[in-house]
Amino acid sequence: GIDENELLGLAAALEKGSEHPLAEAIVEGAAARGLKLAEAVDFEAVTGKGVSGTVSGRKVALGNAAMMAD
Repeated sequence: GIDENELLGLAAALEKGSEHPLAEAIVEGAAARGLKLAEAVDFEAVTGKGVSGTVSGRKVALGNAAMMAD
């Protein structure tokens, strides 16, 4: 499994360049816990669905059900 801080760190690393309100909340939550954020590569925003990319060698996707179905 994955612990809460690791999951939050992966999500925040992916979202740190976004202006979406949920993305900002994720990044702020990681900062409040003092988490260091890795760099996300291969970032892709899918309008109306979410975002995906690679963080520390792990594929990460955040979004709605339509994003997860793809």
